[in-house]
Amino acid sequence: MGVPTGDEGSNPKLIDFSGRFRVSVVLSVPVFSLAMEPVDGTDTMLPHVDLC
Repeated sequence: MGVPTGDEGSNPKLIDFSGRFRVSVVLSVPVFSLAMEPVDGTDTMLPHVDLC
């Protein structure tokens, strides 16, 4: 145990999880922006549909 040093090299799990995190951020940003569109008042990306 002890204090970690910089001699261990790269951690394969950290590299894998970092890649997964980046992919999830890239895929979630468009979904989040579409979901928040009616809240922030910029209804420009999706056409407005009247159901009544």
